[in-house]
Amino acid sequence: MNLVAADTDDEARRLFTSLQQMFLGLIRGARTELPPPVDTMRGRWSAVEETHAHRMMRCSAVGSSDTVRRELAEIIDQTGADEIIATAQVFDHAARLRSFEIAAGVFEALNMPHAEAAEPCPRRSPDDGFQRTIIQSSFAPSGAGFSNWTVNPFASFLTMARLPIQFCSMNTA
Repeated sequence: MNLVAADTDDEARRLFTSLQQMFLGLIRGARTELPPPVDTMRGRWSAVEETHAHRMMRCSAVGSSDTVRRELAEIIDQTGADEIIATAQVFDHAARLRSFEIAAGVFEALNMPHAEAAEPCPRRSPDDGFQRTIIQSSFAPSGAGFSNWTVNPFASFLTMARLPIQFCSMNTA
């Protein structure tokens, strides 16, 4: 699913225009690299193109922390999903990482009723060139919430799953 989070709904909607422009290019058969965001998509697409793009992006959560939490809960309720893989096609790398931080906080809040203490991530050998950072929590066996999530700073996705597994981000040393 598409997930773009920012400190405000307006900023998240602006950041989301990069993905909207990318889908518009797909509709028109003019693929390009991810474009920078624009203030509005008004005047950039026809009504037919807008409808088609919205249909392709219907599984999206865009907004502030509160908005994303509400939209994500609706998507989970509608689909019965037991795993969410969220992508963020955000032009600015720092804004993408901030989006993931906000999304991870939303996932954690959704899981609070089901969370147990996090277990430490196993250490890797210091000479393997990686530093492992744990971003993990467990869920109670009777819990029905999503419990594990990870942020990969080198990719455009965040995973949230209802599985008692641990995820670690890999950062180069």
